[in-house]
Order: sequence, then structure tokens, then C-alpha cells
Amino acid sequence: VHLLLYALDKKLTGTLELLAKDKRSASITLVAGQPAKVRTSEPVAYLGRVLHELGHLTEEQLTRSLADLAKEKASGSRMHGEVLVARGLIDDRKLRDGLRDQVMRKLRHAAGMPPDTAYGYFDGFDALQSWGRPATEGVDSLPALWGMLREYPPWDHVNAALERLGASPLRLRGPDLKRLGLADDEIKAVELMRARPLRPQELARAGQLNDRTGQLLVYLLLVTKQVDVLPADQGSRPSRPPVVVQRLSRPPTPAPGFKPA
Repeated sequence: VHLLLYALDKKLTGTLELLAKDKRSASITLVAGQPAKVRTSEPVAYLGRVLHELGHLTEEQLTRSLADLAKEKASGSRMHGEVLVARGLIDDRKLRDGLRDQVMRKLRHAAGMPPDTAYGYFDGFDALQSWGRPATEGVDSLPALWGMLREYPPWDHVNAALERLGASPLRLRGPDLKRLGLADDEIKAVELMRARPLRPQELARAGQLNDRTGQLLVYLLLVTKQVDVLPADQGSRPSRPPVVVQRLSRPPTPAPGFKPA
């Protein structure tokens, strides 16, 4: 999560490499801070299956297209998306939807790598240039963050952030809630902080969420800079303007010992 936020903030263009001690790996091509392509050592999120689950392909169309793809690969190097468009099974818009969702799923998969995974960033270098479509533009990574946090919560970081906050109330200020991929009930809970500041432990109760969701939601709002942190004594005086005293997002510190191949 922090690596993606840092890349987005700095508008990085290059390749982010992740390498776990168990030899699992992931390569992420970034364009202006946004992930354009993701390749994982484990086979996940095949495009055809993604399109099927999005409702853009029937099971029969998927099966037939895979047979067509096998023939195409025997005589050339056309990709599945190109075959599907050429056969008229999907249009360019549906292909873009599928590729965007595929990137999001692979990012979530990469988030499940061990905490001691090492990483390296190579500025201006596309390690996936010969793999897949040209990386001309990326996709917005913010909608992927909430799914990553819920599926693989970094509790050490979450607990440290909540401990630093203590009883300090939070006031919502960010305009990007729709980009965060929240459910309707989660958006309604967060919007309560726009009217009056809420302490972290109050959010779940006020929004009728479970404690786990409330804690992770506070962490998401902090790292995406959607809230101002107010002094503890301002919680009972919501009419006063917010005063920013801290923000808990910071650039990642490179892990030691990473040696690119």
C-alpha cells in the first residue's frame, strides 16, 4: 500500500520489483505513478477468466477463445485480448475494463507476499517491455488499496498508527472517497466525519461497522490523506476550524539486502 501511494505521489515511471525469500516475485510497471502492467511469479487473474467474471464473456465464448488463442500462438504471438476483439467477442472498452481489473487483482495478490519481502525500484526502466501490451498509461491504484488492506491487513502498521492517534479526533477533508472503492455503508460512515470530528474508536460505532473494518478504514483514510488530525480537545467543539497536527503517511524505506537479478 505504501509503495503504491509513494509511486503515485512522486509520479514515478519505471519498474517496481518485489522478491520474497520463498522466491515468489512480482514486477510492476509504473507510468506517471500508476501501475500499467503487473506480472507475478504465480499464475493469477488470467484475462479471459477476468472478463468472464465481469460478465463480458460467457463460459462458452471463453472456452472457444482459448482454443483460438492456442492456434494463434502456434503461428504468432497475438495476445488473448487481441484475439477476443478480432473475433468480435468484446470491444475495446470491455478490453480496457478487463485489463484494469486484471491489474487490480494482481496488485492484491502481490499484497499477500510475506512482510519481509524485499523491493527495488528502477527508474525509467520497463522490465516488462517485451511482455504484454505497451505500457503507455497506467490505471488508478487508489481503488485497489482498500481491498489490499482488508485481505492482507498490516496490523503492525495499523496498530502503531492508531496508538499515535490516541484520542485525537479526525475530520474528513479529502474529495477522493469515490476513488477508494468503499462500499455504500462505509462511505456513509466516513461522511459522518465531514459534519463533526470523530475519534478513531468512535467511527465504527457511529457508522455501525465492526471494529476491524473501522480500524482499517481509519488507517486507509490516514495513509491516503483524506483526514485532518485535530488536537484531542477539539473533539467536543466541531464548530472550530480543523488544525493539522500530524499526518501518518511517509515514503517507504528501502529494505536492505535486495539485489536485482
